[in-house]
Amino acid sequence: MFLNNQFMHDSFLYATNENFHNVFRMIIQMKEFVQEDILQKALNTAIIRYPYLSVKVIQTKEGYDVVKNDQPMIVYHGFEAPYLGTKETNEHLIAVGYEENTIFIDCYHSLTDGNGITPFAKTLLYYYLCDSLDKPLNPTGIVRIEDPMDDEEINDPTSKIKDYPSQPIYEYKPEECFHITEKDKETTHLLKIDEQSFMEHSMSKDSSPNAALAAMFYKVLLQHHDVDQPIVAGVAMTTRQALDAEKSYTNLVSLLNLKYTSDMKDFDLLKLGTLGRGMMFLQSQPENVLYGIKNRQKLVDYLASLPNDEARQKAYYEMILRMKALDTFFISYTGKKDWGAVESYIDSIYVLSPNGADCFGINVYVINHTFGIAINQNFESDRYVKSFINLLEEENVSYTYEGKIPLELSKVKVIG
Repeated sequence: MFLNNQFMHDSFLYATNENFHNVFRMIIQMKEFVQEDILQKALNTAIIRYPYLSVKVIQTKEGYDVVKNDQPMIVYHGFEAPYLGTKETNEHLIAVGYEENTIFIDCYHSLTDGNGITPFAKTLLYYYLCDSLDKPLNPTGIVRIEDPMDDEEINDPTSKIKDYPSQPIYEYKPEECFHITEKDKETTHLLKIDEQSFMEHSMSKDSSPNAALAAMFYKVLLQHHDVDQPIVAGVAMTTRQALDAEKSYTNLVSLLNLKYTSDMKDFDLLKLGTLGRGMMFLQSQPENVLYGIKNRQKLVDYLASLPNDEARQKAYYEMILRMKALDTFFISYTGKKDWGAVESYIDSIYVLSPNGADCFGINVYVINHTFGIAINQNFESDRYVKSFINLLEEENVSYTYEGKIPLELSKVKVIG
């Protein structure tokens, strides 16, 4: 039920180790302080509807399996992220916590992604608010525990593929790119950007939000570094549409690469926006997505040929490092979601995720007509953030800088 194809099985078991914790954190800032007892009650209720998020890993004679975890999920208190997959979380691979007016949802990324966790988060907030407000809310757009589980939520997301293309329409050619090697204190800078203002900017630059942000941060980096190497933006892309698996809970994120070369240094944001949007369009074509999935079988076969789980974990980690080395920075934007009646009680949502060794990340979540921008860095300096803010002001984009916080993320134990 929980690992419904071989690639999902391998990525689940081997995509994390003591050096790399494949996790993300959703930070939901409410307009009122959170009440722990009501949040715990809401969690107990909400998770009933999502058994595939309530799992643990067990060792068997054949290796490892992922099974239903019947131990309770316990709400934790405080900003510090828990150690997923251990006794601290009753071996659960997601956790829910709170601090003052903020709710945290910490997730193992190989279990789900931003699109996969959002329905659960909406359900959790729905039951929490109905109880804390002592009144029913309109359930339109919210999954409740009495709503039947759709088979597409848990089916193999590749099951509808009838034929794989023999070759891609386009294949990205990676090359060595510029990296930021500074490391000191991992930090997240938080900004709110007015949705209408930023969308007007994006449209005026022939861009989508992803392409606009990529172009702006390319310009930001050029202000601080004179480099001849390409600056590459990795842009997260969901493959749900290409797979006709919109309801799947599984992690279906792929990565596009927007390469800005030295001959683009003098291009304005309009030209960069057009180029970025074109690169995204070309790489995201269904034929390219399906060809990439077809090629994953080579990884499955390679991992199967290795002598033990330790070797498989090492090989998978080396693959992750190679992938992260392709980009100077990355952007992850889940797209706009309908939170229904609970939205008016939420101030903002941010997402935190780990960076590559020489990379930084921009995570984006939209709610209440606001883009919540979390700039996750391996260093504390605010020089890039200041340059980004200056660029927003030059482009007449409305924003507020919300400050900085430690880049606090969970560790996760899966095997070993």
